Amino acid sequence: PVERHLIGMANVTYTNHSPDALDLLYLTLLQDLTRQGNIRDEPIPADWLTDGTQINSLKINGQEIDLEDRRTTRRFGTELRIRLAEPLLSGASLEVAVNWEEDLLPGDAGRTGLVDEITYFNGYWYPKITVYDDIDGWDTTPWMGMAEFYSDLSDLEVAITIPTEYTVWATGLLQNADVILPPDILARYEAAATASEPVTIIGAEDREQGVEMRSGIWRFKAEQVPDFAFAFSNQYIWEGVSLPTDRHRVRINSVYPPSRQAYCKEVTAWQREIMRFFSEEMPGIPFPYPAFTSFYKPYPAGGMEFPMMANNGSPQNAASMIGLTAHEMYHMYVPFYVRINEEKYAWMDEGWADFMDVRALEAILGDQHSEAQRINQKYFLEQTLGSQSNVPMITSTEYQTSDNYGYTSYTHPAFIYGLLEDALGTETFQTCLQGYMARWAYKAPTPYDFFFSFNDLSGQDLNWFWRPWFTEWGYPDLAITDVQPGKVTVAMKGNRPMPVEITAEYIEDEQVVTTHHPINVWASGEREVTFDLEQQSGQNPVKIYVNAWLPDIHPEDNYYLAQGITDFQQLADYVGTYTIGDSGATGTITAGEHHLMLESSGTGNRYLLLPAGEDQYATPDGTFTLTFERDAEGQVVGYEAIRLGSAFQGKRL
Repeated sequence: PVERHLIGMANVTYTNHSPDALDLLYLTLLQDLTRQGNIRDEPIPADWLTDGTQINSLKINGQEIDLEDRRTTRRFGTELRIRLAEPLLSGASLEVAVNWEEDLLPGDAGRTGLVDEITYFNGYWYPKITVYDDIDGWDTTPWMGMAEFYSDLSDLEVAITIPTEYTVWATGLLQNADVILPPDILARYEAAATASEPVTIIGAEDREQGVEMRSGIWRFKAEQVPDFAFAFSNQYIWEGVSLPTDRHRVRINSVYPPSRQAYCKEVTAWQREIMRFFSEEMPGIPFPYPAFTSFYKPYPAGGMEFPMMANNGSPQNAASMIGLTAHEMYHMYVPFYVRINEEKYAWMDEGWADFMDVRALEAILGDQHSEAQRINQKYFLEQTLGSQSNVPMITSTEYQTSDNYGYTSYTHPAFIYGLLEDALGTETFQTCLQGYMARWAYKAPTPYDFFFSFNDLSGQDLNWFWRPWFTEWGYPDLAITDVQPGKVTVAMKGNRPMPVEITAEYIEDEQVVTTHHPINVWASGEREVTFDLEQQSGQNPVKIYVNAWLPDIHPEDNYYLAQGITDFQQLADYVGTYTIGDSGATGTITAGEHHLMLESSGTGNRYLLLPAGEDQYATPDGTFTLTFERDAEGQVVGYEAIRLGSAFQGKRL
């Protein structure tokens, strides 16, 4: 660790399970992302640059491979191509022996790296045999830093040699705890294996006393995993707990620095509850691995998943900590248990992780966070839906850029999965999800396998849903086209169907009634549907709004106002540019026929504002209210606002 250098040796048995004879073999060298001269999606800091993976020896079936012979080998990007002396026949195996070395990367260099002078999380550190599948043959796509990975499953036995002052955590199960751990720590480690409450295995006091291990060789074993990562520190606190599932009893570890105890003190209990939720409630599939370790860095940041491990930041509030922990934990289901080619279809794992982390957060903290999450998602989606960046989901991730990768891989698919649940109903949706994952466990489904599995398991032709949301350009756009006593007609003007949530406001008792109609009202191909309104005491509503909480590209045609509820002549009074609190951003207000539109320069959000009282306007969802202020001459000079419970002011410029 002091020299920040790793020396590795590996012996690999590779079996050709394909029907093809293979005359080539590819090794993936992910550490070559930082190799000087290699192509990357984006520039990297100079101190990240290395010589990459230095292969000192490579043998196949005992024969040394000349890495300088271009007729035999070629190295490009993060791939090393080797021409075999004899084809590897279907069902046959070969032996690969490789010795290599590489420099450890600095902090957060490509989702892994140095945490501090004595702590390190190490991923992408060893040569792996590249995937050969029935879709693309050899996966020769080089890793360039943005899109993630696609790896074969392996059974691994790994020995890590390190000075005895360090503790090591890794993919798999520790095989020699009785040799490594001091007796008192071993007793706590064994207690944690069956504990339902967190156990401190190595605490802050142990670290202060300079605890040392009995040996410096840590042995781990992992089965059916696509990768292996490890972390080490001589300062981190180690807590453990367990969870019994229908598959096995899972060891759960939390590892964090003493400086973050205030923010990490509950993470072990939260991890157990998140795993229980995933195993028993949603998706309701037992956790697929026998162990899981969350490693927390000493600062707020995102996270990165590895089989049975996560390299996380340590957010300072409970909601962010739970959401991050849940997101990375769900990745054990996808892309590891169900293997996803993240290079091509990142939405098939990141989207599900985003979808599930919100569910886990609600299960632990209640739905008090749902309102803000749902409305912020609406505005975020509206900024991109229908734009050039909003490429069809089926577009391979490798062709996306940093401008739309996050949106296309995370937020957008998570929202679409929610629409799919709306179309099927939660019970059928969960049955389909469980069936799909059971069919494709330890395999690598394409999007079409996902589509066809849900069609088959639901007994429904869902192509009306798949086509616009996954394979076509387009956007969601509903509009109220007619209002009659007791009825409202809604048209689907865009090509992407949406649920229809009708909110009706009545003068008497100031009642607000919201009726939800699932997205499959459009399944038959109808472009216009008339819905009944619930009349209150024989009254017709004074306001009607469609999809106050759901994204719509043109929200200005989603509302109806009865005559006489406001003086629309004064709308021009509010038009102009205003400050937005002390954020430094500005908001521009324009007037429509019966509404105002506020566009923020800071977030890019556009807020439709309808009359809510004298000099007062509010979004249809009720989460954002503006009350305008006038001077002695009656001129509008500013406003007071409340958004999601937070108050701020704005001045007219």
